[in-house]
Amino acid sequence: MAEANPEQFTWPETMRRVNDAIGVSVLGANSYVENAFSAVLDKAPVGQRKTRDELKAPGAKSLRPPTPDTCTYLPESIGPGRNARTRYLAEGLAKFEKDPTAGFFYGVCNDYAWAVNGALVTKVFKRPALKVYAPLLPEGTRVELYGIVGIHSDKHMFTVVNRAIDSTPTDYRTWGRGCFVVDQWYGRQSVTPAVKSFDPQDDLPGAGFYDLAFIAWWDEVLAKVLPTSGGENTLVPQAEFAAGRK
Repeated sequence: MAEANPEQFTWPETMRRVNDAIGVSVLGANSYVENAFSAVLDKAPVGQRKTRDELKAPGAKSLRPPTPDTCTYLPESIGPGRNARTRYLAEGLAKFEKDPTAGFFYGVCNDYAWAVNGALVTKVFKRPALKVYAPLLPEGTRVELYGIVGIHSDKHMFTVVNRAIDSTPTDYRTWGRGCFVVDQWYGRQSVTPAVKSFDPQDDLPGAGFYDLAFIAWWDEVLAKVLPTSGGENTLVPQAEFAAGRK
């Protein structure tokens, strides 16, 4: 593989690379959401939704999906220095590298983030169709497993890339230029890009990374008040990785 061109790592182009890689992976080409949300599904044409209700096992005549691609790792088990950390990234990458013509991916938001995190951190893909995209990020780029914590039905997991060191973890408006979210759980249901930017200057013509509907949905989730404590849902980093440094 040719050496990486530094220009490929301008942040808008990096977002495109990440989004393109997801699009040709099993997460984009043949995946189904287990826990679909009406508030997200309503944003897409009915015929384009990819949820458990549409999933058929190969050769099956009924809607009886097989075992989900489930990530069983907890944030505390993948903390720095933990043995499970390496397995988390390796197994997530293996899921990402599945051939969509021979199988599919199906799970919840945590499972999508698991596969995405493995792909963002690795230097090399084993599946030929993905090799042209590796590595996806400059070495050392911060990759965070993030969570929206609060009411059970509103909890959510996703990936945050290149968040500014001096930013406020709970306020995405401070995360800075070049920071972006990867949320294929949302993208798969809404038929929008997996990559989401909070700054229109990080978008590219026709890319749709700056997604006002996504931002409005996120604000709505965060604004909901917990009935037991009276507190609001919060954004919390769950684990941190560095691209190219498994």
